[in-house]
Amino acid sequence: NDNLPLLDCVADVQVVFSLDYKGNGAADWFTPVFVFRDPTTEVVTTTPLTAEQIRNQVKEVRVYVLAHEGQMDKSYTHPVTNICVGEPVGSLCSHGRFLNISTNVNYRWKVYTLVVKPSNLK
Repeated sequence: NDNLPLLDCVADVQVVFSLDYKGNGAADWFTPVFVFRDPTTEVVTTTPLTAEQIRNQVKEVRVYVLAHEGQMDKSYTHPVTNICVGEPVGSLCSHGRFLNISTNVNYRWKVYTLVVKPSNLK
């Protein structure tokens, strides 16, 4: 078998949706998977969207993948121990979370971001 993985050692994956919960055609809010904002009350809930709500509200899907490049390198120390798997905003990690890599600092870590704008949901 000659199969090769696309990525070695994926440490974390975060999936985030951009929703048009106001119904104005614009992406209003990013939400982690399975956490949604009710469009009528604007209250955050863990109730999943219905299929119709998904078709009407999802404007963008972002996938953040934390993986290391190459093998362990004892002569290298990653500059930070808490890596934002999401959108870094100053010292915060918006639309994702921090992952502590303090036991694996001898790898070159990288966050890959995939952005998909669905165009045929309706």
